[in-house]
Amino acid sequence: MSAPTTPSADRPVTTGPTLRDGSVSLAEVLFQSVAFMAPGIGIAFAIGIGVPLAGTALPLSLLVALIACTLTALAIGQLAARLPSAGGLYTYAARAIGRRTGFTVGWYYVAFAILLPPFFALQEGWFVDSFLTERGIASPGPTPFVILYLAVIFGLTFFDVKLSVRTAMTLGALEIVVCLALGLTLVLTGDNSLAPFQPSHAENGWSGIAQGAVFAILAFIGFEAASSFGEEARNPRRAVPIAVVAASAGVGLYYLFLTYAWNIGAGLDIVGFHERTAGNDWPVFAQEKWGDVGGWIVFLALLNSIIAAGAAAMNSCARVLFAMGRAGTLPKALGAVHPKYHTPYVAVVASLVAAALISLVTGLKFGAATGYAIVGTTFTILAILVYMILCVACIVWFQRHPAERRWWLHILVPALGFVAFLAPLYAQAFDLDALFSGSAVFRWAVVAPFGWAVWGAVAWIVIGLGLALLPSRLPELGAYDGVEQPTT
Repeated sequence: MSAPTTPSADRPVTTGPTLRDGSVSLAEVLFQSVAFMAPGIGIAFAIGIGVPLAGTALPLSLLVALIACTLTALAIGQLAARLPSAGGLYTYAARAIGRRTGFTVGWYYVAFAILLPPFFALQEGWFVDSFLTERGIASPGPTPFVILYLAVIFGLTFFDVKLSVRTAMTLGALEIVVCLALGLTLVLTGDNSLAPFQPSHAENGWSGIAQGAVFAILAFIGFEAASSFGEEARNPRRAVPIAVVAASAGVGLYYLFLTYAWNIGAGLDIVGFHERTAGNDWPVFAQEKWGDVGGWIVFLALLNSIIAAGAAAMNSCARVLFAMGRAGTLPKALGAVHPKYHTPYVAVVASLVAAALISLVTGLKFGAATGYAIVGTTFTILAILVYMILCVACIVWFQRHPAERRWWLHILVPALGFVAFLAPLYAQAFDLDALFSGSAVFRWAVVAPFGWAVWGAVAWIVIGLGLALLPSRLPELGAYDGVEQPTT
């Protein structure tokens, strides 16, 4: 288990506990990212938050988010092609910039990754409870569904990794097919128009489009999840970069089509329709176009989306904890590999315990609906910071390797990706309208109880920066990914 593997053109020499080498195909790696993004839930809920802001021009907000995330995906993919590791983004930052930055990214990403399973658990509890209640079916409340959901996710991720990735593929394909079929129905039965692609139709012009893009980016989070399969994918130097970029671009085009269909289905009055449905637009569309059976079909598709996303999130979280445990940055026990299943089982259990505690405490304090929104806001702040740091890491890595550098791909692309995330990061705490109008630069725009999310993220950021200054938390560079290479 600890003996070095034979080096090859596609896989580095590794030491320490190893995951199951070459067990995951390109398609399975791709669907890890796609499932993590939860495209069904993304279109049904996350993007919907931007409807009152962007209005009919919502597809333009999606286009802004698509460009920003795909630029970042290209930067991450370039690093993934050269540094395959279960540590993913954590390893890339450490190798490109240095140990302190690697630790900082790992610290931020651990919180981001740990918060995702409870986010999906609370969302699932609220969604199932509300769907049953609206149809007059007795429901025990969200909490039992949260617990059941976490148990299912644990069963999918503790055992052989192929079980979880194949489940994610199946469920992810189902949700995409159902949502695309409903979107196509809306387009074919409605009056088509180019109005959704005209800025003049936004509720607040380009300001509204930019604000809508903030929530569109939330629906993209997870495109980088394939990076954590750098030790289990076949030909990881090729598979992981393709998966990361294809997930961002492919799901982005899916979102673009469905936001257009959304407008057509709402008769170009997407804001009014959104208000009338209380934000539950897609089940209403299904009920109108496909009848009662259609409502249940969309319900099951969205439930599939949450399950697939939770399994992908738990996989990613466990592998980051595993990589940091193996490196000695976190307790060594997290770096253990199951002797039979070759999964990071201690890290999976730790992820489950953390998810359960966060889900139950947050859900009981704020309620499932508000709870998942608070958790989602917290990890969005951390995710955007991680993406921006990785854009810088790409530039730094190729500055140090000029023979491989192409200025447009390794300098311009990540620089544009970094800039594209500045407005979404700012909008997590401050008023974009005030900034665009010039009336105020830093006008606090957080309403209760979302201050918990912003200050929680700020506290995690500050603690991480403090820990990064402690040499005892920083192992030698090679330990970040188990790669036997000279440290620099």
